[in-house]
Amino acid sequence: MESHRRSRRRNGVNPPTYFKSEVDFIFPAGSPEQADVSKVEDTIGEVFSLDAAGPESPQAPPPEPPTEQPTPQQPPPPTAAPATIAIVQTIDQVVRVLGQPEKRVDLGAKQISVYKDLKITFIDGKVSDVQ
Repeated sequence: MESHRRSRRRNGVNPPTYFKSEVDFIFPAGSPEQADVSKVEDTIGEVFSLDAAGPESPQAPPPEPPTEQPTPQQPPPPTAAPATIAIVQTIDQVVRVLGQPEKRVDLGAKQISVYKDLKITFIDGKVSDVQ
């Protein structure tokens, strides 16, 4: 416990910064002293990436912390007006609103256009019923 307190005092940062943290690696008693250095580095490397730059070579400055920029509030897209079909509309008017039907039944003066969720009956080329 005493060595832990001493290491905290030694690890002070000058000048003080708000970006400081501490990580403790716990090894079995005596193992770091007897272990191969590369195995200790591998263990530390699981948490941190090790820089190839040594103390004699200059290191790149640490990246600046990202600044949080507010995202502009986008208005919701306008909702499209629902397709409207009315009695006495012509076949061409219905096709302009709904597009081409999936099926068309021609019974002379009576015609039926079948859409995905609608069945429209025309008499003499004008809407007479919608189901």
